[in-house]
Amino acid sequence: MPTRSSRSAAVQLVALNNQAVELADGEFLLFLNDDIEIIESDWLDAMLEAVSWPGTVIAGARLLYPNRTIQHAGMFLGDGIGRHAFRHADATDPGYFGLASTQRETIAVTGACMLVRRAVFEQLGRFDEAHNVVNNDLDFCLRAHRAGLRTVYTPHATLIHHELSSRDHLPDDHDTAKFTREWRSQFAAGDPYFNPRLSRYSDDYRADDEGIKVMYGGHPLLDRASVKSILAVKVDHIGDFVTSLPRSDD
Repeated sequence: MPTRSSRSAAVQLVALNNQAVELADGEFLLFLNDDIEIIESDWLDAMLEAVSWPGTVIAGARLLYPNRTIQHAGMFLGDGIGRHAFRHADATDPGYFGLASTQRETIAVTGACMLVRRAVFEQLGRFDEAHNVVNNDLDFCLRAHRAGLRTVYTPHATLIHHELSSRDHLPDDHDTAKFTREWRSQFAAGDPYFNPRLSRYSDDYRADDEGIKVMYGGHPLLDRASVKSILAVKVDHIGDFVTSLPRSDD
């Protein structure tokens, strides 16, 4: 985590966004990176339509890399991080069950192109300036979700994102400890818009072939008399150790 001195010396990117809101007027705020390329004339109309859904306060666009693969198609909660859905899939790939090309609710969208209702932005306390370069968008969307408000991803607004072209010299500056304290319970509970049987370790919505079910028991979870043997397997390399042990009452 950056020290206080290094943080103060760095460009205060998220603070600039918060300060810009004071100079803006209107019902909606558009946060748009300076490395975004406009390729469609009606992209903003599509985002305004998406954020007009009842209860919706944030809308995010579909972003493509210059090679026309997907950079962002909504976000979901992965293995302790916010993952960009369908990253690196071809722009023509509809994704798992068509979700890459479907307007839908998500837990979060990227701040590289984010439309927000101004009243809600103020109500939620703006971007958290502890997360100067990364995670400020995810943190803001999670606060909106906690308040019962909705975020929508729309593929009908498509833009090119020349990712990192304007900030590749900057570190991924954010307060890791604060983010973890604030959201570890949400990550543990899971993303309500992401099926728990899908892998949290991949961007492409593939089935989780090593699903884990955590069980806590203050009492035996099995009928001990019905257990005939116990199978022990070294899970990281199944060929190393596989054995079956007879049940023992000791």
